[in-house]
Amino acid sequence: MRAPLPHSRPTPRPGVWVIGWLAACLVLSAWFGAAAVRLDLSDPDSSLRLVAVRDLLAGRNWFDPVQERLFPPDGVAMHWARWIDGALAVLIGLLQPVLGPSRAEVAAGFIWPFGLLAAFTRLTWLAAREIGDMDGLRVEAGIAATLATATAFPVLEKFGPGGFDHHGVQAVLVMAAVLGLMRLDRWRWGAAAGGALAAAMGTAAESLPFAAVGAAAAGLIWAARPDAAGKGFFAFGAAFALTTIVFFLLLAPPTSAGPVCDAMSPAFLGLGLAAGGGAMALAVAGSRLATFPLRLVAGAAVGVITLLGLGFLAPECLSGGYAALPADLKTNWMAQIAESRSAATLAHEDPGLLLALGGVALTGLAAAAAFVRKTSRDPRGWILLGFLVAALGVFVWQVRGAFFATALALPVLGWAIARARRDWREARGAAGGSGRAVGRAAVFALVLAGSLGAVWSAVGVQVQTRFAGGSNGGAVAAGTGPVAACYSGAAIASLDGLPTGLMFNPFAIGPAVLLHSRQSAVAGPYHRNVAGLTAVVTAMRSTPEAARPVIEQTGADYVLVCPPLPEGRWFARHPVDPAMRPEDTLAGGLQAGKAPAWLTPVEGVAAPLRVYRIIRAGE
Repeated sequence: MRAPLPHSRPTPRPGVWVIGWLAACLVLSAWFGAAAVRLDLSDPDSSLRLVAVRDLLAGRNWFDPVQERLFPPDGVAMHWARWIDGALAVLIGLLQPVLGPSRAEVAAGFIWPFGLLAAFTRLTWLAAREIGDMDGLRVEAGIAATLATATAFPVLEKFGPGGFDHHGVQAVLVMAAVLGLMRLDRWRWGAAAGGALAAAMGTAAESLPFAAVGAAAAGLIWAARPDAAGKGFFAFGAAFALTTIVFFLLLAPPTSAGPVCDAMSPAFLGLGLAAGGGAMALAVAGSRLATFPLRLVAGAAVGVITLLGLGFLAPECLSGGYAALPADLKTNWMAQIAESRSAATLAHEDPGLLLALGGVALTGLAAAAAFVRKTSRDPRGWILLGFLVAALGVFVWQVRGAFFATALALPVLGWAIARARRDWREARGAAGGSGRAVGRAAVFALVLAGSLGAVWSAVGVQVQTRFAGGSNGGAVAAGTGPVAACYSGAAIASLDGLPTGLMFNPFAIGPAVLLHSRQSAVAGPYHRNVAGLTAVVTAMRSTPEAARPVIEQTGADYVLVCPPLPEGRWFARHPVDPAMRPEDTLAGGLQAGKAPAWLTPVEGVAAPLRVYRIIRAGE
């Protein structure tokens, strides 16, 4: 009989990860807490998520995700997973009788992300102990990974107060899948891995690469050790298929027009059933597939059939969720969003930001490669390496993958820190080893520094300031300072001093307009808002005369601008006609406070916002 897969046993001293979690909560509260109390949410996704939650609490149909105030009258049907809206609605609904509506939202803005962070920190701690177990460093690796997690930017800010978007949920689900795959010899953990990956896929389509890597990892472990992993592999497939069915019934509208590639749909249902059912069939047939090559071929055949099925059900989805975007939007909208740019683009435009986003992940890749080289026959290192390579692949395509890559690097970085520390201590204690101890100390210091996101952030700032002339971060990447004032709830609430109407607005603050005022917005930073985004991109890059009919066709009553946002400067520097001067565009003029005659300034709006009423022909 084959030896069972190695796995961790129940561990004592759970307070270690709790200390790290509390430290991270304190850091995040100091950074984001004051803004979260005011619901000044610089992340547009969090703002619009809260708007959707309010709609649910007001009686909106579960299968009606349309935001009517975003490019009315038809609105925009959002593609987000409704179950997160529902969970937040339950939490806020329970808090409202005690705290009232406004304070309940604020309280949820702390409870929700901090609860997710607790789950993520514990899972990372457990995964690090699995890796450290190979070197007799279970305890030390767990402690080190917890330390790295407490400073793990850009992961940590996804769990900051006021964070209502789905990224924290994804991090928890993917880390749960990694841990489950490491313990695939137990059917419960196999089921946990399959369920977590299917839930991640159902929550956001960007989790598809991790679902594919997880399914491949489970299949390879089964192929290598069918006796030890057979039951776990069967449970993995069953949970993957069952969870996909549940998410389809929960999230997919009963009727939908055309194929859907960015949310739960028949295409995703077919993918989940094929992958899950294939895993179950392989596990059942394990005794008939007597050799490793035969099992490998059978597993590859299931994977190919699954992909062919996806191509048959929804060939459009093979090109990704953004494939249908017009070229103009890809150039003049997505290029402004820092996390949607490629690593190559960011290296040219903002190398300091690239270092801050990718430094920990690259250190983790080196650590994972070293671990696999040392323990090549153990699947645990390969599991982490596979997930990390997939995340880095996403990172190269769009730097939003840095979030996943950093998260997945943390367990193996815990091992690397613990191992470097032990090597240093052993060299220091060896007779006549002072020179060797100095070298080991240097290695330990480098590994520790490379594992801390705060160090890479500081390095990135210095690189950008000294060598690249300051940051060129995207328009949506708001943080603190003048840009954050554009998202201020108090400033945007001042719009309600105007008659209710439709704002022709910077896309970055469209969700904040919906959250903090009764006004409607033409644009938000969402790929389904094609008409609104196209109108903003076209009008702001045109001359005032050419922009006027574009704006009037949207039915807008006002033009809203906020000069600190990079969005206006981008449009001015990228006019429709390359021969135009930036100041001759509508965006350039409004940035300078010079409005055409058909726009009249409106008084009483809080700075830094500026609002102009549109004077239509005949008025």
